[in-house]
Amino acid sequence: MGLLRFLLALSVAWTHAGLPKGLSGDLCVTVFFAISGFYMAMVLAEKRAYGEVRTFYKQRLLRLFPTYWALLALSVLLGIWLPSHGW
Repeated sequence: MGLLRFLLALSVAWTHAGLPKGLSGDLCVTVFFAISGFYMAMVLAEKRAYGEVRTFYKQRLLRLFPTYWALLALSVLLGIWLPSHGW
């Protein structure tokens, strides 16, 4: 399921980049979110894996926030560096 979601996300990026037409970006976004929603429902249905809701959200935050902060820092650094180099 992860490979399909990756290909759908790649197709959306392809569409945003203005490259020759492939799959419809709108269709890919819809299918991506449908699959993601199904997957999240499946994960939440298996409450045995998390015990309680607090544990689930704690694990989600620990998984998502390091990537978020790293990309935010990279964006800020590039935002400072690129304009000063004539980009």
